[in-house]
Amino acid sequence: MRIHIKKNILVVDDQPGIRLLLTDILSSEGYQIMTAATGKEALDKIYSNTFDLIILDYNIPIIDGEKLLETIEKENVGVATIVISGLVEKIMDDVKQSKLVKGVIAKPFNISDFCAQVNAILLEND
Repeated sequence: MRIHIKKNILVVDDQPGIRLLLTDILSSEGYQIMTAATGKEALDKIYSNTFDLIILDYNIPIIDGEKLLETIEKENVGVATIVISGLVEKIMDDVKQSKLVKGVIAKPFNISDFCAQVNAILLEND
């Protein structure tokens, strides 16, 4: 018999409304959620917690999404990541280089498509 363990997700976005929306959506899917408004805050949480998935806005203050991905890759914090951005075309070449990025979602996004992608990635990594 397999015991289901709640998955932990870190939502990183500088917009409070997006953090709240994603927290509500993902909590209702049964996930444990922590949030961060900056790349620095995200790194602090990544170093002190274990996450199954990171939802990362690419354009965040202090440490941007690109630098955050580089740092957690370099330090072998192998956490699957979904990047969300309003500028998907501009960032695609950058994020394709990352082994951690399992998906890229353009803002604004469809909530059911977003949930399907999150669930698929977490199932794949189970």
